[in-house]
Amino acid sequence: MVEGPGTTRNGRKVQRAVGRYLVHADLPPPTTTKNRNDDALATSLIGRELIDAFSIGKELFLIFSKIPSSSSSPSSVGIIENENNKTNKEIAIRLHFGMNGCLYVYYAKSKTTPIPAWRDNTKKHGEVVAPPFKLCFGEKVNTTTKKTAGETTNSTSLSNEVTSSLSSHFSSIASETAKIIDLTLASDNNDDTNDNLKSTRDKRRLDNPSFDTSQYSDIPTSSPPKKQKSTQKTTHSPPSTVVSLIVEARATTISGPFSSTAPQTKLTRLSSHDVCSSSFHAPSVFQTLRNISNTTIQSNNDVIIADAILNQDYFPGVGNIIKV
Repeated sequence: MVEGPGTTRNGRKVQRAVGRYLVHADLPPPTTTKNRNDDALATSLIGRELIDAFSIGKELFLIFSKIPSSSSSPSSVGIIENENNKTNKEIAIRLHFGMNGCLYVYYAKSKTTPIPAWRDNTKKHGEVVAPPFKLCFGEKVNTTTKKTAGETTNSTSLSNEVTSSLSSHFSSIASETAKIIDLTLASDNNDDTNDNLKSTRDKRRLDNPSFDTSQYSDIPTSSPPKKQKSTQKTTHSPPSTVVSLIVEARATTISGPFSSTAPQTKLTRLSSHDVCSSSFHAPSVFQTLRNISNTTIQSNNDVIIADAILNQDYFPGVGNIIKV
C-alpha cells in the first residue's frame, strides 16, 4: 500500500508541472464507471493550467484553473475555449495509488529512446495490463512586463520553434515513448536543511595545525591551495530539445473531475492531522483520538484504537497497522 509518505513524495514530483497548460491526456479505460466519467475528464481538463497540487494522507489532488479566454492564453498550446460553459470554474482530479501505484514526471525528448525496462510495467507475467494515465503539459508561459508611456502591460509569448514542436509532437504523443529523467533527487532536496548542515559542518571544521617544517626538506612550507566549493546547486534541468512535460500515473485510481472546493476544504480541515504535512500538529491529533476513545470506542466493544488511527478522517496517511 502506498501510504502517506509515498503520496507526499509523488506530490513533490508533480510540482514541476504547476504553471503549465495541459495540452493532451491519455486516459486508460476505466475499471468502473463509478469513479470516473472518461469523456468528461478528457474534455474538461484540456486547455487548463495546473495551478496547484497537494496531498492529503493517501490522496493526491491536482487543481486546474478555469478555462482561459483566447485573449489571455496562447492558442499554440491547444487551449480550448468553451463559450457555452456558464459554469466555468476551477476543477480537480483525485489520484489514489492503491497497493502499488506509482507516478513519474519526465520530459518528452525523443520517441527513439524507449522507457527503461525496469520502469516499463505495462506487462505483468506476460500479460498486458491497463495502460498508464498520462497528462502532457506544454511549455510554461513566459510572462514579461513591459513599461510604455508610464503604463505596465503583461505580454504572453511562445517561440515559433516551440509552437511548431508542440503541434508536431502532440499529434502522435499517444504512441511515443520518451526518455525518463529521474526527478526524485531534485524534488526531495530541502534547501534550508542543506544550508544549515553546510554551515554547521563548516563551523566544526578545524584549521590545519601549524608546525615547524624547517627540518623536513621534502615537506612544502605552505599548504596547498584549498579547492573552492561551488555554491551552485545541482538541479535537473530539462534537455535543450524539450517540448513537453509528462505526468504519468500507473496502477492508480483516478477520480473526477469535480469542484476544487472539496479538496481545498479537506486540506484546510486535515492538514494539521497529516503527519507528512508541514503544518502537522501532534496535540490536535492526540485530542481527536482521545475524544474518539471516550465516545465511539467505549460505546462499541468491536472498535479498538487501531480503527481510530486508521480512519483517514482522523489521522490521514497512516496504514498497515495489524490488529491483534
